[in-house]
Amino acid sequence: MTCKHWRELDSDNGCFEYCRAKGKACGCSGVLTQCNYRDYFNIPIGRIKKQKELDSINRTTAQVEPYLTK
Repeated sequence: MTCKHWRELDSDNGCFEYCRAKGKACGCSGVLTQCNYRDYFNIPIGRIKKQKELDSINRTTAQVEPYLTK
C-alpha cells in the first residue's frame, strides 16, 4: 500500500521524496516498511496537527529525562 501523504517531487537538484504530513523530505518510497515517519503513514488529515503536537511533547520529554532524578 502506498502512503497517501508521500510524494515524489522534482526540483532543480533532481527528484526527492517528500512526506506532506510530516512536512519533511523522506526516503521511504511511500511504503510502510521503509517509512521514515511511521506515525504519519496514511494518518487522517484531521490528526496531523495532533500528531505534530505529540512529537513536540515527546521530543521535550526525551531532552528532559536524563536530568530527572529518581
